[in-house]
Amino acid sequence: VEFSGARADNETGEGLLPLPRAVGFADIVSFTSQTAKMRSSELSDFVSDFETAARDVITANGGRVVKTIGDAVLYIADDVFTGAQVALGLSAAGRSQDTTEVPEVRVSLVWGRVLSRFGDVFGASVNLAARLSDEAEPGTVLLDPATAALLAGDQRYALTAQREREIQGLGGIAPVRLQRAYTPK
Repeated sequence: VEFSGARADNETGEGLLPLPRAVGFADIVSFTSQTAKMRSSELSDFVSDFETAARDVITANGGRVVKTIGDAVLYIADDVFTGAQVALGLSAAGRSQDTTEVPEVRVSLVWGRVLSRFGDVFGASVNLAARLSDEAEPGTVLLDPATAALLAGDQRYALTAQREREIQGLGGIAPVRLQRAYTPK
């Protein structure tokens, strides 16, 4: 299967953002309903545990946390393959029965160019990653088609094209689901 699609940002020409990076979000599934009846100390512990565990997964897989945003974490990696490992690590940690620190998450990953400013990152790829995490099913990772094309030759990954959908502010996009490839033992 070949993946093609519009780039999240301009790859050539004037005004090119300076840093090529893998950008992704991990967003807690059903955060509002999970936390609605928590006391402030419980909510604080829940968020703190999530942030700590997500940071551990991200850094253990070679990525960097940009920031936490309430019920989500924004991360970057220097290359798309490291970004894929981070994304899959986050989705697996959220599905694991061995830990309560990482609740189930929706995860995204987009390769593109960003502007780094005051510890934050900006650009079309960041916006696309945020929208894709909103579209992901619980426990899954979604990519844009251009990022999927970069990973398509790597046998560690299984890529599954999804139906095209309207993404707020971005138009029609056919995301691609990222999974670890099954390797028989």
